[in-house]
Amino acid sequence: MKNDGRIILSFKRKADATIADRTYREGNFRISSNQSSDPVVPYYFLIATGGGYTEGERYSQEITAGKNTHAVVTTQAPTYIYKCEHDHETTAKNRIVVEENAALELYSDELIPYENARFSGATEVELSDNSTVIITEGITGGWSKDDLPFKYTQISTKLLVKRNQRTVFNDHIILDPVESDMREIGYFDKWTNYNSVTVFDEGIDKAMVERLRKAVERIDYDGKAGMSLLADRGISLKMLSDSGYKNHKLMWAFITAFRENEKGYKAISLRKKNVIGI
Repeated sequence: MKNDGRIILSFKRKADATIADRTYREGNFRISSNQSSDPVVPYYFLIATGGGYTEGERYSQEITAGKNTHAVVTTQAPTYIYKCEHDHETTAKNRIVVEENAALELYSDELIPYENARFSGATEVELSDNSTVIITEGITGGWSKDDLPFKYTQISTKLLVKRNQRTVFNDHIILDPVESDMREIGYFDKWTNYNSVTVFDEGIDKAMVERLRKAVERIDYDGKAGMSLLADRGISLKMLSDSGYKNHKLMWAFITAFRENEKGYKAISLRKKNVIGI
């Protein structure tokens, strides 16, 4: 079945820099030109031309960081899941490949589901030896005509990470306000905004987790957050609050501490204005 939007984006090493060697798009997707001021690490936006996904649409993305590359990829804005009046599910499937000695930073903005929205998203990540990946995800309470949260029908997201073909992380979230009260403990409790950061890197261990924990503890944060050491050199940070701004503040304190203090990467600023798709 044909996709309503598809992206194939791949990076390769050329001399001392990373370049995009394929920037294919079709349907309701665009890819920006390189927005980076860093001559070594490129920085691209993925753009949904309609601002979001409509009922029954299908989307896919394939992103590959080739050997010895380092790239930053982000969405231009949150992805709106528009109302599904006929109960048809909207789907998005993403495949991420990070080859040997490569690093890929994938900063996705939140999903914002409208009233009656039904969405299923799945991201599969394939890691190789000495590869690094940073992935962000988020879901808000959504939009409805009566301005109440959690009026969508069902939202399902799955993040599956494999290293050398072996599963090391499987995070599957199913939110079903029709069957469950999202305000209950174990769901969103009193909060409306969920965000997460997942990192895999060869250098991750208990000592690094403690250093990163101290970095985020310095942030004045009114919400709930938890950081976990994952199997096979991974870290997960999950956040719940009543504000995407609050979550982002904590999230970027964590990301910055990992990028700059642990990896020695240059600081980045995700400028999201005046981006032109090509």
